Amino acid sequence: MQPPDCPSPSARSLIASWLSLTAFVLRALAGKAQEMAEKGADAVKDTLLDLGSPASGDRDEPAGWAPLPAVRPEELIAALREQTERVLREEAEAIDEGACGCCEELAEARVLALFAELGEEALDQAHALRVAAAADRPSEQQPAFGEWAKKYRRMLATEGRWPAREEVPSPGPTETTR
Repeated sequence: MQPPDCPSPSARSLIASWLSLTAFVLRALAGKAQEMAEKGADAVKDTLLDLGSPASGDRDEPAGWAPLPAVRPEELIAALREQTERVLREEAEAIDEGACGCCEELAEARVLALFAELGEEALDQAHALRVAAAADRPSEQQPAFGEWAKKYRRMLATEGRWPAREEVPSPGPTETTR
């Protein structure tokens, strides 16, 4: 039996409470379902991307992929000549500014930053030359046409790989052979 000072809940308040509890439970379930769907979608994408890839224990070098060709030093020197001369000029200016003795540390930091920037440019240029050499490598067959194929090859090149000649698809009916 209920105490006399505590009024009994009305049907309206019981229904409102039940509806708010139901809404809370449904929101929680929807959040969990969405989280499971996102994780499931990622798992499906990963599985589809991994189809045809080597087994997880055999990650050294996938069959059919050739390494990028070596950088030709003459090409790299020619490509970096302008940047190197610019950096050497700026280095001379920085050393001259620090010759008074009061700014030697600042000049040293500036020179090191200049050569670090030149090093990054050299790495980028060397990689671009390797990719270009791989793309221009003569093969028995034409490479696949289309922008997506170029982008895919460049992605592979960042990993240091390039499609072997046997795996390059044959030219389409609208392409001509070299």
